[in-house]
Amino acid sequence: MATSLQQQLAAIHAKSTNELDLKAQREQHSKSLLFDPSVARSQSMDVIYQICFEGFEELCALDARFVRYERSIFAAHSKSQDRQLMTEQENKELDGVLEAFLGLVGARILLKPGAKAVEWLIRRFCVHEHNIETLVLTFLPYHSKDIFPTLLSILPTQLSPTLKFLHTYINTGAKPPRSVLVYAATHNTAFFAALNRYVLSCGKARTTYPILLAFWASIMAQAVNDMFDTSASGRRAIQRQREEDTLIRILPVLNEGLALKHTPDLLLGCYMIIAILVSKANLDDHALDEMLAAVLQGSTVDTIEAALSCAAVIVDRREAPTLPRGILKRLLKIESIGDHLQAIGDKQPMQRFLIVLFQSITARIGKEDLPQSLTLLQAVLSSQGLTHPQKDVLKKQLSNAISKAHPAESDGNVRKQIGDITTMLEDAKAEEPQTAIEDEMDVDSVQDAAELTQTSPSDELVLPEVALKPVSTSSFFTAEASETFSILLKAFEQFAAAKNVDAFMHAPALDTATPTNIATFLACAWTSSESVVAKHAALVAFARRMEIMGADADYQALLPYVLIALATDRAPKVRRDAAELLRRFSNSASSNASHFGESDLYGSFTKNIKWLSAKDLSALYTKVLLPSLEECVSDANHISSVIATALSSSSSAGASNNSSERLRTSQRSEVFLFLTSHIQNTISLHTRLMLLSTLNRIAKDGGHSRSKYLLPIWRDWAETDEEVVQQMCTSQRVNRVRLDQETLLVAQSDDAKALSYLMSVCLGKVRVRNYYQILAFDRLIALWPQLRTKTQMTTAKTLVNTTLQTNQDNIAQEQARSALTSIEIESEALTLLVEEAVDQLNHRDQPSASKRRRTEKTETATSGTATEHQKDAVNRITLIMKLVGKQRTGADLNLFYVLFSVLQALQDFRSHSTTDMGYVRNLALSSLSEIMKEMNAKASSVKVDPQRIRSDLLVDCIRNTTDIIARRDALQLLSNLSRSLPQSVLHSIMPVFTLMSSTTLREGDEFSAHVVDETIQQVIPLLAQSLRDQRKDLVAATAEIILSFAAAFEHIAAHRRLQLYKLLVASLGPSESLFAVIATLIDHFTQSDEPNGQQDDVKEFVVDLFRQFSSSECLTSVVKLTNLCFDSLQPKPVLSKILLSQVQGSPVKNTSRLLAVLPLLLDNSSFRSKIHNDLADDEKASELRTSFALALETMLKLSQAAKKHPELHDSCSVGLEKLLGLFPLNELATSIEPLLSHSDHNVRRSVFKTLEFRVRTSKNVDRTSQEAITALLPHLTRVLQDANATQLRPNALAAIDQICERFGKSDTAETLDVAQVIAGPTCIGSDSEIVQILSLHCLASIVGILQSEFIPLLQQVLSSSVACLRTSITKRSKSLHTASYAFFTALADNVPFMISKAALQQIVELSHESAVAQLSTEDDESRVQFMQLVATRVDMVTVLTVAQVSWDHGVKQGPKAVHDHLNMINILVDNQSKGNISRNAQSVFKVLLTVFDLRHTCTLEQNTSKYDREQIEAIEQKVITIAIACIYKINDTIFRPFFTQLLDWSSTTLPKRENAHRTLRSITLFNFIGTLSETLKSIFTSYFNYVIDRSKDILESTNAKDTTVVQLKTAVLRALSSSFKHDQDEFWQFPNRFDAIMQPLISQLGTLPVVQANEELVPAITELAIANEKSADHHKAMNGALLQLLRHDSARARMAAVKCQESLAKALKDEWLGHLPEMLPFISELQDDDDEGVARETNRWIKLIEEILGESLDSMLQ
Repeated sequence: MATSLQQQLAAIHAKSTNELDLKAQREQHSKSLLFDPSVARSQSMDVIYQICFEGFEELCALDARFVRYERSIFAAHSKSQDRQLMTEQENKELDGVLEAFLGLVGARILLKPGAKAVEWLIRRFCVHEHNIETLVLTFLPYHSKDIFPTLLSILPTQLSPTLKFLHTYINTGAKPPRSVLVYAATHNTAFFAALNRYVLSCGKARTTYPILLAFWASIMAQAVNDMFDTSASGRRAIQRQREEDTLIRILPVLNEGLALKHTPDLLLGCYMIIAILVSKANLDDHALDEMLAAVLQGSTVDTIEAALSCAAVIVDRREAPTLPRGILKRLLKIESIGDHLQAIGDKQPMQRFLIVLFQSITARIGKEDLPQSLTLLQAVLSSQGLTHPQKDVLKKQLSNAISKAHPAESDGNVRKQIGDITTMLEDAKAEEPQTAIEDEMDVDSVQDAAELTQTSPSDELVLPEVALKPVSTSSFFTAEASETFSILLKAFEQFAAAKNVDAFMHAPALDTATPTNIATFLACAWTSSESVVAKHAALVAFARRMEIMGADADYQALLPYVLIALATDRAPKVRRDAAELLRRFSNSASSNASHFGESDLYGSFTKNIKWLSAKDLSALYTKVLLPSLEECVSDANHISSVIATALSSSSSAGASNNSSERLRTSQRSEVFLFLTSHIQNTISLHTRLMLLSTLNRIAKDGGHSRSKYLLPIWRDWAETDEEVVQQMCTSQRVNRVRLDQETLLVAQSDDAKALSYLMSVCLGKVRVRNYYQILAFDRLIALWPQLRTKTQMTTAKTLVNTTLQTNQDNIAQEQARSALTSIEIESEALTLLVEEAVDQLNHRDQPSASKRRRTEKTETATSGTATEHQKDAVNRITLIMKLVGKQRTGADLNLFYVLFSVLQALQDFRSHSTTDMGYVRNLALSSLSEIMKEMNAKASSVKVDPQRIRSDLLVDCIRNTTDIIARRDALQLLSNLSRSLPQSVLHSIMPVFTLMSSTTLREGDEFSAHVVDETIQQVIPLLAQSLRDQRKDLVAATAEIILSFAAAFEHIAAHRRLQLYKLLVASLGPSESLFAVIATLIDHFTQSDEPNGQQDDVKEFVVDLFRQFSSSECLTSVVKLTNLCFDSLQPKPVLSKILLSQVQGSPVKNTSRLLAVLPLLLDNSSFRSKIHNDLADDEKASELRTSFALALETMLKLSQAAKKHPELHDSCSVGLEKLLGLFPLNELATSIEPLLSHSDHNVRRSVFKTLEFRVRTSKNVDRTSQEAITALLPHLTRVLQDANATQLRPNALAAIDQICERFGKSDTAETLDVAQVIAGPTCIGSDSEIVQILSLHCLASIVGILQSEFIPLLQQVLSSSVACLRTSITKRSKSLHTASYAFFTALADNVPFMISKAALQQIVELSHESAVAQLSTEDDESRVQFMQLVATRVDMVTVLTVAQVSWDHGVKQGPKAVHDHLNMINILVDNQSKGNISRNAQSVFKVLLTVFDLRHTCTLEQNTSKYDREQIEAIEQKVITIAIACIYKINDTIFRPFFTQLLDWSSTTLPKRENAHRTLRSITLFNFIGTLSETLKSIFTSYFNYVIDRSKDILESTNAKDTTVVQLKTAVLRALSSSFKHDQDEFWQFPNRFDAIMQPLISQLGTLPVVQANEELVPAITELAIANEKSADHHKAMNGALLQLLRHDSARARMAAVKCQESLAKALKDEWLGHLPEMLPFISELQDDDDEGVARETNRWIKLIEEILGESLDSMLQ
């Protein structure tokens, strides 16, 4: 049996897209609906698109709904769409579009355009693979057309369970008949749901069409009917459960279907299904009411009559006499309902519906207004569907209802309604004659209403013609009387409903008939009629007849028919009548009584009846039937249980243990024969079904032989023609399927004859109906578990032969194949079948060897064809191996051995045939693996014979097949065998691993990886142990395996490699094999001289593999890998010759490649961590030290050997360096101390690098390690002083730097000695720039450690470092520049007090040069960091002094140097406290006065080219910012003298001839004043007393053409404007201040350039006016001065005055316009100004005034 994993793999294989299988892709491309595969295979996608798009365009012309798909699945870009490359979400969206299109195109499938469109969906979007269900359901309505087999031919062979019934027709190419579809819908739940889901989705999308809906409705109707028929068998509880399950499947479909009102045909189909459902299912009134409401609610104008017809069927099944109020109201809302009912009444019986509807209205009369009630009542009373007695009863009910109503208490509508109905009723009574109704009829009874529905639609009770003459037959139990009986039964039902049975019984046909004739008629009536009234009447009539015929008759002939009434009728009343009749039978039975009907009961067949003796009959009555009558009346199923229990043997379950209460064995046999004889001779199928069902329930043989008596009955029914059976079941209304099943239940597992006949039926040896043959196979499958082993073996063999026979009946062959997959065959039978199949395969119909040699040249054309015998053998072995794979074989050794013979037979067959038979081989391997698993689970109880295990066959499977699954299964089986029977497989295991490297290891699936892992894990350890036992070198002996795995590396999935190789190494032993695996991988994939991605991947992989093992194993592998390198360089290599490639020049290349990977292995954080952890363990630490010493020794030995090969020097040095980096510092220091004086500089360099790296990266170093490392400093300083080791000085300095930085404080004396050496000529004084750089860095570290102890060396080092800085600037050496500043920064940070002014000035001035030297950003950062540190750490006075004296030098260098200089001053000021600034205020002021003169300094001749105006202003702003920062930290007492000093500095301290210099200083002064005013606001306003006169003089200066003077005036105006704006103390309202400044300001309107006037002057005048807003006199003076300018000769002056007036008006509004009278003459003049610009501006001024005043100035200006 296939394992779950195999099943998963099969599922994956089924879904495989065959991306790399070109043959499979071509085969997939050849699948076509329109073209032959050979033609389709050659078509390109463009050709296919062109053909299909033409069809699509024709579809669009037919139906515009197709147009929307032109932009999606039929767009031009769809040709390049590939579903395999689309995401899951994209495919899901595409599926929605494709399925919607298929639903729409379904109506036009048979048209050529529709077929072409679907062709595109198949060829491009593979809907036949991805949307199989929707595609098949689209075509299914056309299953009888030729296109359907074509569709089936392109579907996959493996279909989902939903469509599994089509599998046979896919293989045969036949059209599935309708009966198969009905059977599938009945029994295949998935198909039933899928078909309904598809139709409903089409309905919702409005894409249904008549063919689809007709197909669906017919299939579903018959399927629903069969579902309920099938569920009718079994115990009552089981039947009820089956009915509920069926309803759960059907009702949701109907609910959704009824909601689709826009699809009338779909609604009609739902109505038909509902009609069948309610007639078959036992539903209560509540469920029926819900269904009735849904039918009426979903009806439309087009479907109203069909809905009412369906409603009539539902109402007919209800028990309640009236309808619920809601349903009644829905019915009354239907327009013209009376006409609809009349039309329906002509087509189907409506009595029950009309009566219930009438009674429902009658019950509501007088209670509420019911629209159309009068019309509906008239329609009912005038209906032809009711008889006059029925109408009279209804009229009486209506009269009673009206009489009970209270019109006075009702509203107007109800009263009017009652009046109209009363009038109608009186008119109806007057028009129709009164018909007599039985007095005892209760019009209010529900039962009366039910009886009324059973009457004939005729107006009067009329006897049929056959009832008017004597009956020709003696008994109605004969076939001759069946036609007559049918006619008489209908008449009897009418008379019974009218309660006039006596009239019918006095008809000539019955009145003159014999007692047998009358009795058989009545018995047939109560067993065949569906009318409860008729059944009751028949039973009562017969009881009366018994009184007439006398009580001395034995009525056992009619006993089976009375039992039918007890067993099959659902009406308790009928069962009660039958029970009473049975009591009468019992009372009349006596030893002297004659047998009723003894001569003519069944006509000529009466002689075949087995009569019970009086004693046996009495026992049957008294012991079996009479005690259970009450229970039988309550439960219709009880009588069958009673009889079955009574006839069962005493040991059967349920049989009574009291012998006095049980029938004796002979009596049971007699009763059995009695009932059997009636089954055989009766023509009543109801009787036959009930009795068969009862006898089939007998638990055990009750002293009678079933087959002897029931087999003839079974045979007769089974071989009856289809038409006869159909006619009989239809006429007698019997469930045909149930009757078929009951006859098949005659076959029992212990009845050889019955089983033989059952097999004959199954195999088609007996001519039976097709469906009956299918049911026979179902019975065989059900009996299978009970069959004996021998019978199972024979039957299984027969089924196999039937399946394989080509001339066999299709149904038998198909069902036999299905049965084989459904039954569970025992291992013994399977073994026998396999052996026979192997024997047949081995006896091939092949010519002898000599004959083959004679004919091989002449018959080569046919040498590869197989004979018919071969084909049969192949088919047989294939089928049987499938069975073996599906069965639970357990740990069956015989089958296990036989399966090896199958592999042997397949191997032999392959040597004589071109057929590989891979599928059979896979099945055999799978079954072997399954049995092997069971054997391993039961290892203690299973003893395997190793001689019968053929491992060579498994190896052959692995070696000689390309089938992935076969290799994998064989490998897994071999692996399992190696665990259980190692000695039987070890001798052949080596070729397997060689082959694995080129086959299985390359597979991409998870199971193949699992098989390989399991094989390695189980086989290789055994192999390794075997080699060790033989004292062989493991690596040399398993080199073939290691090389094979190395060769397969690139073919193994990346995510599986690590686990696989780890398992390989672990299985061989890491200490022995890890180095070999690494070496072979590196050698195999890094032979190219040019680096590539694969080399990097392999190197990364070996590192990952290396760190999977313990530190000891890894270190041992390093030793062995180093020895392998050494061995490779020897003249006669040993191990390297086996593991490494051997080509010319390869030894050095091999060693180089291996050495290249060695640092990667050693420089592994995981490996290092493991070593550190293991060193804490004394036992592991000792082993590690030994391995480390050995590794160091081998590495040095390799280094010596590599001297002959210069290309290996660097690799050896790196490897040694990484090796030395493995151990902690303390152990490393001890290990490397001898190497510090090694003669080889490369070794020493590696040691220095390792030491530097280890010290730099070590964390949390303990005291012991610190002391061990600092003890190495003397050795390192000697290297610095060694003239012969100049090349090692950089490495030594780097190591010293790290040691001093990390551990220098632990021994400052030793650190000072090191500093003295570094400060000497061999280091910082060296000509080597790299040595200087490292020396400076080292000294920087040492300064931080020694601090004040470094002072003795400061002067010497400082001069050298300054020289280095100068050199770095000159040579633009970035590294030296950075190193120099690193040292200066260390000094400023640690010993700032030791930096003198001279030294600092040197460094600052060099910093100026560095700033403009255009070095890197990193260099700028180091310089800036130093300058910042100087400003914060060095003495303030020293810094200020240096800043002052070096200012000119900085300005001379350029803007960048100036910015750095100012930044230093700014940081100094920011970081000083107020007290420090106040105490050193004079020094600060000196610096400020110096830098305030920047405009002059920057404009000197030597500096002019370096500064533009924007740079000067930016520098000035920076200076002002610094000055303000200082001012914030001083008080007024200190600042005021400085301010006056600043004023003097800007004017009086310079000679008179230096006006330009004075102007430049004044610009800076007033910019400073303006900024102060903006910053301090009103606080600073009083200081303008000092500058009023100076400002007036500047403004009155007439040299307006000098740009410098203009800048100065602009600065003054900005300062004054700020002062005016922030005047809060009426400073500028004092007349002397106002008068001093007002006139000079206004006078500038005519002199300043336009830009300055508009942007600076006008705002300043406006601010002055605002500051004096409380002084009208000042405003008047300002206005007068402005008005004078309005008559200035200069148009520019007039324009400026107008703009100033506008600004004042906007700012002061009404306060300023108070001077309007004085302005008007001037405004009037300006309107006609000669300058157009002035005139236009005047108009704007006028408009502004008008807006402010809210009135026009026209009248004022006239």
